[in-house]
Amino acid sequence: MQKPRILPTIALMLTMARVHGSACVLAVALAACSSGPATGGAFIGPEGGTITVGDVTASFPPGALESRVEITITQTNDAVPAGYVGYSPVYRFGPRGIAFASPVTISIHHTPAARAASVIWSDSAETTWVELPSTDGSGFVSATVMHFSEGVAGGPELDGGASDAGDQDAGLVDAATGGMDGGLHDAGADSAMDGGVPTHDAGADAASADAGPPDTGDANFQPPSCVAGSGGAPGAHGSVTFAEQFGCGSDNFIADFAVDSAGNIYAIGSVRDTIDFGNGVLTCDGTSDDVFLVKFDPSGHALWSHRYGDAAFQDPTGIAVDTSGNVVIAIANYGTVDFGLGPLVSAGSSDVVLAKFDPAGTPIWQQQFGDADGQFPSAMVATPSGGFAVVGMFYGAVSFGGATFSTSTTISSSFVAAFDAAGRHVWSTQFVPVGSLSGNLADDIVSDATGAVTISGSAYPGSGGSGIDFGLGTVSVPSSSSHTYQPYIVHLDPSGHALWSHVYVNCSFDIAIDSLGNVVAFGSTIDTPSDFAGSSYGSAGLLLAKFDTNGATVFSEQFPYVSTTVVGDSTGRAVVLPSGQIDIVGWSNISACLAGGMSCPTSRTDQAYGLFLGQFTAAGAYIAVARFGSPDWVSVEAMHSPNGQIILAGGFRVTTRPGLTLAGQMLTAPPGTEAAVYLASIPP
Repeated sequence: MQKPRILPTIALMLTMARVHGSACVLAVALAACSSGPATGGAFIGPEGGTITVGDVTASFPPGALESRVEITITQTNDAVPAGYVGYSPVYRFGPRGIAFASPVTISIHHTPAARAASVIWSDSAETTWVELPSTDGSGFVSATVMHFSEGVAGGPELDGGASDAGDQDAGLVDAATGGMDGGLHDAGADSAMDGGVPTHDAGADAASADAGPPDTGDANFQPPSCVAGSGGAPGAHGSVTFAEQFGCGSDNFIADFAVDSAGNIYAIGSVRDTIDFGNGVLTCDGTSDDVFLVKFDPSGHALWSHRYGDAAFQDPTGIAVDTSGNVVIAIANYGTVDFGLGPLVSAGSSDVVLAKFDPAGTPIWQQQFGDADGQFPSAMVATPSGGFAVVGMFYGAVSFGGATFSTSTTISSSFVAAFDAAGRHVWSTQFVPVGSLSGNLADDIVSDATGAVTISGSAYPGSGGSGIDFGLGTVSVPSSSSHTYQPYIVHLDPSGHALWSHVYVNCSFDIAIDSLGNVVAFGSTIDTPSDFAGSSYGSAGLLLAKFDTNGATVFSEQFPYVSTTVVGDSTGRAVVLPSGQIDIVGWSNISACLAGGMSCPTSRTDQAYGLFLGQFTAAGAYIAVARFGSPDWVSVEAMHSPNGQIILAGGFRVTTRPGLTLAGQMLTAPPGTEAAVYLASIPP
């Protein structure tokens, strides 16, 4: 599996634009192909430079940074701070809390307003906001800052709290009119939950919603207070069906999880402030994210939990568990991390760190790989021999115990590395950029029963001829005037040799594998025309396909939609049950038309930003669909447990909308908080 990166913390290297939470269907750092909120990143060093993501630019003079740093800009759905009106969405700048030796200039595009705009900037903890001295002109407002946090174009609230014409609340567009309505999407037809599968009243709000959220069209809705560790009703822990939430009030989320043969759940995630899974408070060391590792029993009780990291940034990316219940994790380490076996200090920007723990959470071994340039793991998977494999991207040079792979300091290359149970190198390979390719990133990885692995990723074509070499010779990567990357899928034998590969156009997808070794891809396309699994599509929609062990397409289908559906990168996953049934999980800000299973309105959103689960047969025939509420933002990871339950985990945010409804429980948080963690087990 791969991580969600709300990221919020998500950062795509180079100019890899991402909709985090995007988001679209990922694999771990796969940029979304939807037209959702802009997210992107680039590395900038002491020499200075400029990064532009969507309508925002950050300019660094020489000397502002002491070392090479991955700079990220993420459009959020956060509410404008109290006392101010917003003329733009709220943006998050990362690494959060980083201080500069000289002023950095921020420019934000804004909507027309009756008065000059200013940059409204928060402190490093994002608790206090101030209006900065600013220059406003030509639709952009600029100001200088000495640290990174959150910012928005806006101004002080007028007397009586009135807003200027053109103000935005949370930057969310009404699908019918294109105008702003206080950050709420007016759902033309709320869904009524019946046995977990919704029915839709096409003409009016549903009269009832069994185990469902309150009417999301109510702008005065205020969810109840969140208590860390709450979420399960009395008796919910007595069975394998449960829903839990933890850590309200900070940007916490589960990035990835794994399930052992007994049904225990091991999760890795990010903690920015504090979080308590029920066995002690874990407190972040500083203002940058730390990593948590937690083990739950099959009923959702936390058995143990640990936090790792220092004041620098540690990014959780992958987790795998072997048949004995030992767990291996992968993180990107920007500072110093100690799992109890001694400190590991990053050699530069970020290094790949792997660590193994026994079922009780005691560390067994740890390793670090990298040089002064950036190396980043993206995802990992357990292999049938008791080992594991990890994928990611790197700049500079890196060796995982075999050959040394190298690329430039500005063009990224992907890696795949396999290890045995003791952490010893088994094999490793590099996906080499060719021609004008500006970089490539391996996002996700799955393994079959033989130890063969399939990887999905993204390649970023340049202005000239671009290609990528998976080990079978150069494969062309077509350019697109409207899309910054093209997705790929490649299959390697148990020794790491490439057997087949495909590069597609204007789409993105997540992958899963069935018991026969067939690979399922679930994704979406926004830019058109697109090419996916042997089919061409002239309209936007969700994508579902299956490939056999030789890479031939078994089936390929598209489910069109009228507007943007966000699935992927942390918010879209495919799961294949032992029976071969295919479950797809996503976060949609419109109604996806899954073979008629979801209504598909022509004007207004239907339970905007809803978490959904669609079910299909092994042959791709539609079975059913269910909705699970509509928070303002949600990320999701998904797996099936040994007893057939579907496990969902991630993070969610509540600003103006209700939370999630899972396993009969309403999970919510105080309005305006950062992301809370959720974990749920639901029937298949």
